[in-house]
Amino acid sequence: MTRTLLHLIVTCVVSAAPAAAQREARIGYKDPGTATLVSLAIPGGGQLYSGETGRGAALLGVSLGGVALGVSATVSSAGVSCDEAFNCQDDTNYLPMALGYAVFLGSWIYGVIDADDSAQRMNARRGLVGGFPPRLSPVITADPQRATRMGLSIRF
Repeated sequence: MTRTLLHLIVTCVVSAAPAAAQREARIGYKDPGTATLVSLAIPGGGQLYSGETGRGAALLGVSLGGVALGVSATVSSAGVSCDEAFNCQDDTNYLPMALGYAVFLGSWIYGVIDADDSAQRMNARRGLVGGFPPRLSPVITADPQRATRMGLSIRF
């Protein structure tokens, strides 16, 4: 019992110092999955989350600008023509709106695809290459011969 308690204390002391270092190492870390989810919600949002503000703002601007220009061009061409018997036809040109939505959709899809890479690029610039920083945690297992074994688990 005393031996097991001593092992537990040593394991906790050994794992406490790396835990503080791991928290400091994760400060600048940007999760690629989170970047992709943010980019799904907001065009260019994943790039903004990752720290590539120029690229994120450009994607957001192209997306919103495409829709705004497309809608304004379509609204300005709106018209209805009627003959003497009040048979009316819509003369509006919907092509600019379709092109604006195509620009929005294209930039949004590009942003979603690039969000993961954006997070990885920023992690590489910060020296956080190799996925998640490893986590160190104490492990206690029971052996079939009723011996308790203690150790450390490293998760990547």
